[in-house]
Amino acid sequence: MEIAVLGWGSLIWRPTHCDTTLELRHPGHWEPDGPTIPIEFARISRDGSLTLVVVPEYPHIVTTLWSMSAHQTLDPAIRNLAARECITENLNSIHGVGRDGSIIGSSNEEIATTVESWLGDQEDSLGAAIWTGLGTQPRRWRDRGYREGFTQANALSYLRSLQADENHPAFEYIRRTPEQIMTPIRKQQAYEEGLL
Repeated sequence: MEIAVLGWGSLIWRPTHCDTTLELRHPGHWEPDGPTIPIEFARISRDGSLTLVVVPEYPHIVTTLWSMSAHQTLDPAIRNLAARECITENLNSIHGVGRDGSIIGSSNEEIATTVESWLGDQEDSLGAAIWTGLGTQPRRWRDRGYREGFTQANALSYLRSLQADENHPAFEYIRRTPEQIMTPIRKQQAYEEGLL
């Protein structure tokens, strides 16, 4: 069975992380016509970057990228993606769906339905799609004084608080994100940097 790995952020430009390389059939090659799902710069990572995650029920959607896993069974494909994402314990953070509608991990049902529909439009050999399902981490937002957690206003406020350090990893992450992932926060950040 062929397995699609969906990507939108650092998987694209940094396939090796946490001493693990994402194993793809064609390393470095990503197709631009993945499923269209709600994604935003909504998670504060350990290094302070504002990273892209799936945000169910978010009103803005983007077309993701995808590449073929080097693995042809789900367990090693999931474990490889989890290891690259530094997920060592709870593999439920790797989400996915099979062509038959079976849900992998703790995938949001609406997102899984969208991806299942996309799979139905692909070649029959593509039997499943997997992606990283890390959430917005409300606690990290609260630790920085944003009691409501992620909102567009809070994300932009957070980025503005970092502007004195133009080399902060948060800005590198946004700049290196594939151009097609143009979210409202990225658009506003580009405008404020004078790039739009």
